[in-house]
Amino acid sequence: MLTLILKENSAPVTLQMDQDVIAIGRSKENNIVLKNIKASRRHARIERIGATYQITDLGSGNGTKVNGKKIDFQALNKGDEIAIGDARLILKAIDDSPDALDAPDEEIKLQDETDDKIDLVDEPTQQWSEAETEVQAPSVEAKPPPKPGAAKPGLKKPLGRPGQK
Repeated sequence: MLTLILKENSAPVTLQMDQDVIAIGRSKENNIVLKNIKASRRHARIERIGATYQITDLGSGNGTKVNGKKIDFQALNKGDEIAIGDARLILKAIDDSPDALDAPDEEIKLQDETDDKIDLVDEPTQQWSEAETEVQAPSVEAKPPPKPGAAKPGLKKPLGRPGQK
């Protein structure tokens, strides 16, 4: 979960965001709706990736800054200040408690530590005779060469003027 402080025209507002994807912009469809005219309708997105969060600019006209530096995307840390137009979002806290999808810090152990070998089942081998594996090519008869002066098969006589040879 993220705790953000939104500083816009009015008094600062504390936001508790528990979504894995947080959309920011002027559109009412965003999770964080800004009233700032310098913000795009779909300006930026904060995504949870494991136990960290990353902000991505969505091709906004005026850009997104983190700690005064214009970014395309960047990992976020506690205390970072996100500037979108005249609005400021300060990252007050990152709750990085592990959830069911995160890997635990402890080592995963086998249930029965005495048997750490895996027995492979031998599949029966089938013996093939040489006759069964031999492939016969189809037989092809050779055609005799064409006689000199004979028309080639599939070709018509050339058109010419009548009476000419």
